[in-house]
Amino acid sequence: FRGACTVTCGRGRISYRFFCLDVLSGAQKDNSLCQAQSKPARPEELCAGPPCPLNPVHGGWSPFSVPSRCTQTCGGGVQYAERTCDRPRPRDGGRPCKGSSRVWTLCNARPCNDAFDWRVKKCSQISVPANEPRLIPYWEAKNCSFYCRSAVRRPVRFLSTVPDGTPCTPFSLDRCLRGECLRIGCDGTFNSSVTKDECGVCGGDGGTCRRITDTIQLKTNEKGYTSRLAVLPVGARNIFLQQTSLVFGTAIALSVNGKKVFAAGKRLTTPAEVQNAFYATFQGSRLHYQQYDGKGEAISIAGPLKIKTRVLLLVANRTRLQFRKEPIGIYFSFIRPASGRDAQRYRWTKRATECSKTCGTGKITVSPICISIGANTEADDEKCEGQKRPGIEHFNCTVSPCR
Repeated sequence: FRGACTVTCGRGRISYRFFCLDVLSGAQKDNSLCQAQSKPARPEELCAGPPCPLNPVHGGWSPFSVPSRCTQTCGGGVQYAERTCDRPRPRDGGRPCKGSSRVWTLCNARPCNDAFDWRVKKCSQISVPANEPRLIPYWEAKNCSFYCRSAVRRPVRFLSTVPDGTPCTPFSLDRCLRGECLRIGCDGTFNSSVTKDECGVCGGDGGTCRRITDTIQLKTNEKGYTSRLAVLPVGARNIFLQQTSLVFGTAIALSVNGKKVFAAGKRLTTPAEVQNAFYATFQGSRLHYQQYDGKGEAISIAGPLKIKTRVLLLVANRTRLQFRKEPIGIYFSFIRPASGRDAQRYRWTKRATECSKTCGTGKITVSPICISIGANTEADDEKCEGQKRPGIEHFNCTVSPCR
């Protein structure tokens, strides 16, 4: 007797049952009456039912690996941690893991003693003829390519991409990663849209500071440094100084505690260099100097300033001024705290602990801390009151296997 398939879905076999029958009547008899006869061979027959429903196993992430080495030793680099979708692996139609297998974070954000970045250093190391000025970076091209230029040379690309972690542009938190400029918010988070307001407060509304602007008109033909044109207070940021017209033989100068610490005219030693821009360190901040064709010179300082600074005018060649009728115009603009006092601002940031285990799987805890924006040092939590405090986060970490 041919029975049913041994399975209700998928592939199986046909089951058979044997009965003892009366050959004349066809009636079923007791099996003992057929014992003298050999039982026929059972045929092998396969069968297939409808497809069996799957029991899917969805993928799960492994703990993050130990972070890679930071791409920079100071000034803000990037590092990554990786994880794999094998705890468990997805199978039988299960969903793959959501999210990225590699997570990038900022690292070594403390300021460098030398504010010149990778591009400036590399361009300055490229040999040029003795009568030509040094090469400087050229940013107008693709942000994460490496170009250098000078007043007598067109921009030349030396590398298709800069190293990972290189700033995309001067004064930018954004970093180059695999040849692309990756946005970083002032909260230190990748792809974050949180920015500093003009007061330098991360996520602020611009209500804690005010902008000071003025244009000084000066008539002089005395050689040397003039009396002060403006005073930049402690805490001043986003500083911009510019001659309103080109006046040969003059330059903007900066003085701190009675000492002249910056005079662009003394740096420009050859005619070709007059067209150059360069960067310098000023009170731990980045200073950008630029001379424009027919428009004089300009100085930008990110700030905030740590010491009160005076703005002077250097007259290096009085002969050119003797017959000049128009005054020399100096435009200046800067941001200062709204209170009018020298103030130090604070903001929340995050700090990660070491892995809680020296081997195997442990935990990394990321906690908020209050820091001084100017000094980048830890401060009392009460200094950050009124700002949204980040939450505490925990992440798995995997060190070398335990033995």
